[in-house]
Amino acid sequence: TDAFGELGAALAAARESVPAADLAGRWLAAASAYRRWASAEPQQFALILGLPVPGYVAPEEGPTTEAAQAAMAQLADLFITALDRGELGPPLVREVDPSVVMCAKDKDEDFGTAIPPDSFQAMLHAWSALHGFTSLEAYGHLAWMSEEARDSVFLGQVRLSALAAGLPVPG
Repeated sequence: TDAFGELGAALAAARESVPAADLAGRWLAAASAYRRWASAEPQQFALILGLPVPGYVAPEEGPTTEAAQAAMAQLADLFITALDRGELGPPLVREVDPSVVMCAKDKDEDFGTAIPPDSFQAMLHAWSALHGFTSLEAYGHLAWMSEEARDSVFLGQVRLSALAAGLPVPG
């Protein structure tokens, strides 16, 4: 619960440090905060977003689940805001399996709005790309690259994810 709370607070602070009108900047700030937090707290990152603990089944409700949802809502809110403002373009991948359509519908109440299934899927793609890069770096798999090279690849990944998802693309 504490780890999710810390991650959520880091994401919220980073996002709020950028003017509300700058959705591209907010996406970059939140993604960078996710990356920084994971690098600074690799054990906590592994605990909450790494390999599941064998035999442990997280409860469907309770403080840990609420903290996890609040932390991840910091990223989802960027998509919802873009959608509400008419700034969320169509994602590059428009085909959506019916099972993902059902997942999107199941989340409408949590989000307080209906995110189109293709945009819901794109949001998951963006988080997956962010998480994948962050995991590789946090667990030392990119240590062979200079910090400058990792920063460059990260920025490219964030920009690519925004482009593919229909979000405004950071400069």
